[in-house]
Order: sequence, then C-alpha cells, then structure tokens
Amino acid sequence: NLAAAGPRGDAFGRALGALRESTPSAELCGAAVWLLSRLDRMKFRREGDKGSIPDSETFDPRTFYENVFYAVRARNAFPWGRDASDHEFLMFVLPPRLTDEPLQRWRRHFFEVLEPEVRGLTDREEAIQVARQACADFFQYEGNTTWEDFGMLTALAVHEGRCEDCSNVDNALLRSIGIPGSQAFTPWWGHGDGNHAWTWVPGAKGFAGDGNSGVKIYVKTLDRLEDVTEMHTPVTRLEVETGGADGADAQLMVWNHGEWRRVMGVKVEAGRAVFDKVGCRRPFALLVRVAGVPDQLLATEKGGGWRVLASGPLPAGEGPVDLAFEKVSPLGEFEPDEEYAVTVWDGTAWSPVAARRLQTGAVGFRAWADRAYRVTGGKFAGRPFTVNADPAAESPVTVR
Repeated sequence: NLAAAGPRGDAFGRALGALRESTPSAELCGAAVWLLSRLDRMKFRREGDKGSIPDSETFDPRTFYENVFYAVRARNAFPWGRDASDHEFLMFVLPPRLTDEPLQRWRRHFFEVLEPEVRGLTDREEAIQVARQACADFFQYEGNTTWEDFGMLTALAVHEGRCEDCSNVDNALLRSIGIPGSQAFTPWWGHGDGNHAWTWVPGAKGFAGDGNSGVKIYVKTLDRLEDVTEMHTPVTRLEVETGGADGADAQLMVWNHGEWRRVMGVKVEAGRAVFDKVGCRRPFALLVRVAGVPDQLLATEKGGGWRVLASGPLPAGEGPVDLAFEKVSPLGEFEPDEEYAVTVWDGTAWSPVAARRLQTGAVGFRAWADRAYRVTGGKFAGRPFTVNADPAAESPVTVR
C-alpha cells in the first residue's frame, strides 16, 4: 500500500517516523502498520460506484498521523479504552472511516471537544451518553439529502443527514474517546419498505432496539460484514431444498419497494440452501432464488416456524376459503371511493385474482391458504399476506 501511494509514500514514511518518536512508540507503530495494511480495502464510495476512490490514493499522511495518534491516546486516556479488546480497538476505534464517506481530518477536533466532558468518568455507559448527546445537539435526521455519505466535518457543517449520516457522526464521536462504535444496518426491511442504519456498540445497553424487527442485520467493519442478527432479534434457521447445483448462489429476499430484494446469500450444498440466523420476531414472506431453478416463497412465523408456499398457476376452480375483509382490516382501512386490486404470487409475478367489492367498500375473494396475496390501491402498502384457513384464528390473514 505504501508503494500504491506513489509520491505520497515518502510522506507516509515520515508520518511513521513521527509516530515512532512519539509515546507509546510500539503501540502507535503497531496501529499505524495495521491501518496502512488495509488502506486498499477502504474507499470513498460514490453512488453506483462511479468515481469511487480508494483510500490508498487519497488518505492524507497528516490526517493518517493524527488519526493513529489520537486513537491510541484515547485508548490509554480512559478506563473503557483500556478495557476494549484489540479486535474492538482495531475494528471499531482506530479506523478513520465510518462507512463510505470521504475522509476528513476529524479525530483531533472531536477528541479535544469531548475529552474535557468525560475526563474523570469511570463508567463507560456515562461516557456513551455524553458522546451521543453531543451528536443529538449538533446533528439531526433529514431523509431528503444526498445518497452519498457526508464526511464528518461536512456533516457537522450541514447539521442534518440520513440515518447513515446520523450513525456515522454518532460513531465518530464515540471513537474519538476510545469507545468502540460501528454501524449496524438492515439491507432491507422484511415488513415494510426501506432500510435503516443505526449505532452499535459491542456490549453496550440499549443499542438493539432499532433492529428488533429485521430479517438480517449486519455490522460494517473494514474487512467484511459481521452478522449480528441474533444480537438484535430472535432468530431461526431455514433449510430449503432448492434443486440447484452445488456451489450455486442462493439468495434470501424480501418484498420491499415493489420488488424482491436480497438480504442474505449462501452457497447451495447437496441441493440445499441453509440460511442461518434469520430474524423471526415478525412473520415474513421470504423468497429463495437460485439461478436456473424456480423461485420458492416461504412464509415464516413469529417465533421461528416456517413453510414453503405454493406457486405457479392457481388450481382450477375457486379457492376453499371465502375471504371477505371488513372495512377496517389488518391491511388498512378500505375507502369506498378508491380502487383496489388483488394479486397472487405465481412464482414469477403477482397475477390478478378475481375479487368482488363489498357494500362496506372492502373486497372479498376466494383464496387458498398456501398462497401469498397482495391488495393494492388507495393508501395500502401492498404487503404480502397469507390467508388463515382456521375460522378460530385471531385474524383472517397474516400480513408479512
């Protein structure tokens, strides 16, 4: 990576020399070498990856020096910093990058602002609250901003950003005082549209709530994504017979923003795809996709049970369940002046289903209990649902 830095390699060498002359020399140099060895794995990622720039080409040596010096200083200045494991320090304190934002020279500024506020504290939870309150004081959520992450100094200048920006500022403040902080996220929700990112501190209290309804939850590190689903929500294991060739990619997908979107991938082994640690706090409709074989739709239940739903054309004749929604239904409230359509998943698309309009303004249709349906129109979100054939069931449908 020093060679890849080109003419800046000499400047990095001088930065290493300055760290060697500083105290504690061995710890500073060890952290610096570890970070240098990973510069090629980090980048400022532009939307669509067009124009993305690796850190090995852009990391300023002076910023590099300050980042290492103040990260090690924070680790030794506070009791919680000294308690952090080497893994936590290297992965969640030392890195100057939070996610895909442009690198900026933030660490010394953040340290000098927060150090007087936490000086003398011994409880890590109290220090976490100081850092998080600082974030709340200077930064707020605003969804209608650029899809590219803000650099940390830019973020504080504009004072607002997406959930990912909020988490980045939060984590930068935590890291500046030696607290391991990273970004947890769900790629796509399984019970509604969109996704989310939030702050995650290993072992800290009160950081799991944002992900308690996720299908899959990950933490970003420099090297990979760590699966932390079971730290946020109850999980189950899905073993699905796919018929795909061994080694083929099997994707686990959720219905989100009008299409099936990937949240997890595994390799097919012995004709089977095993998806481990799948969130099950809610019931979900999950699609398993393997190239060259038909998709399979699963209905998972709260608590971990699951079943494979039928797909393909509907059988001849009417479904055995006469489903008639009330005006106020589990799907939402039907409006008499709105138009609604019922569709069923046929294995490749949502196909129309013959439905009747009721006097209440709701709809009814003949349904099969082993199929997934959607009702669209009005203000409905169009979430997939399955029909409960048992007349004693609490609700006629399970929204997924």
